[in-house]
Amino acid sequence: MTPDEDTSRGVVVLRVGDLVDNAQRAVRWVGRTGWGLGQRLPGAGLVDRELRRVRRQVRRLGKGAMDELARGVAAINRELAARGGPAANGRPGGLRAGMAELLGRALESDAAESKQYLYQGMLRRLVPDEARILAALSDGTVYPVLDVAVRAAFGQQKELVLRNASTVGRAAGVALVEDAHVYLGRLLELGLAERGPARDSLETEYEVLRADPVVRAAEERARELGNRAPRLIRGSVQLSPLGKDFWAACAPEG
Repeated sequence: MTPDEDTSRGVVVLRVGDLVDNAQRAVRWVGRTGWGLGQRLPGAGLVDRELRRVRRQVRRLGKGAMDELARGVAAINRELAARGGPAANGRPGGLRAGMAELLGRALESDAAESKQYLYQGMLRRLVPDEARILAALSDGTVYPVLDVAVRAAFGQQKELVLRNASTVGRAAGVALVEDAHVYLGRLLELGLAERGPARDSLETEYEVLRADPVVRAAEERARELGNRAPRLIRGSVQLSPLGKDFWAACAPEG
């Protein structure tokens, strides 16, 4: 771009139109990254910094340039609002703009791009310990699962005290071993893992699982609630077909 010289002040400044164009390009770049749907734009800082720089430059040009800048900033704010960015945060219009952008992407996306959006959404929902469990399941190993329930009287619905206790958390080396059943439950909800029937080949591991402090505490609570021995429901867990595809797409290289 071509600078203009302000000889009265002895400095070189950019035309305000060029400066506003820079800020608008920053806005368009933020929009292309897909940020800002349902949350504050991580790229909004870029726009704010660009606008502050523009203002500093324009102060050297006088009132006419300031008026031009004001018009440019108004246009930028309208563009941000249309993208569901910071200018629209907290306003119903921002939510509508966000939904409109998603629908627009749906029209433009092919199957491969849609799968990438799905995997990105899943990846954002995972915590580090859950990634460890996925890695442990990724080699095809099947792990035992236990649910602990109050033994209900005939005809009554069973009450689960503990769901999805498994040895996979300890095998994966999760930091919060006592919460491994919570992690596994979330992976099941996402469809990345799936439960199957009990397996005779896992008999030894079921016994190991019963010695787990979390399982023992759940058994004791179920015994207190039902005034009788708890019911233990055996199962197994492995990576689902979706989980296998997800891991193939997201697994770190090397």
